[in-house]
Amino acid sequence: MAKIKTVKYEFEGTEYPIDFKCSTGGVFTCSMPFAIAQKMGVDPKTLETTTLPALEKVVTDAFIAYKNAKTSHCIKLWIDFKANGAYCKLPDGEWNPLLTGTHNPLHLSRMSGDIDAIGFSFKVLIEINIDGRITHYNAEKWNEDVHVPRGQYGIKYDNYSGWAKLSHHSAYSKATLIDYSEAAHKNLQDVQTQFQKASEFLSKLVTHENIQSILENNKVFAIPEQV
Repeated sequence: MAKIKTVKYEFEGTEYPIDFKCSTGGVFTCSMPFAIAQKMGVDPKTLETTTLPALEKVVTDAFIAYKNAKTSHCIKLWIDFKANGAYCKLPDGEWNPLLTGTHNPLHLSRMSGDIDAIGFSFKVLIEINIDGRITHYNAEKWNEDVHVPRGQYGIKYDNYSGWAKLSHHSAYSKATLIDYSEAAHKNLQDVQTQFQKASEFLSKLVTHENIQSILENNKVFAIPEQV
């Protein structure tokens, strides 16, 4: 594909060179970074035209519209919890009504055969609202060591660094989204720690050479160290 010209466009204070190219079939395309196109809401299909002026208009209009748009940022907490099988029951053996029912978003699909399972996860997201169009970016506390995946557009907001890994697929859309607060974040980290402790405990239990005697002597929560 032959390069016709290169034009520099400003995006949030940084200039990005965009190459305009033409195929042997007379189709014009450009090298607009995918993450920037996503953030501006550009449909990839519109970046293929039969004339150069038409393509330049699409690109230029997109940058102008983004620059003039009303944009706001905030930090969100994404929380996901799912369960199946025995973990959908209460301690008294009754089914937990919050975890049962057809098409329940809290039901965990059985990806590992007949194993009953429980899952918990949370993420910090940067939410960007551009003229009512909301996009979420995975984020973490900003420091000089934060690595933005190669080829993806890095953003910063409120001491957080985010990158353009959009979180709008079905698994994310069914999770819970709340406003960020230090207290909520800390409590979610504490919940995660409890799951990590349970994982550590069970991994030690099922791999212990004396698992039979441990389970039979009523000291299951005091697993001795293996030699």
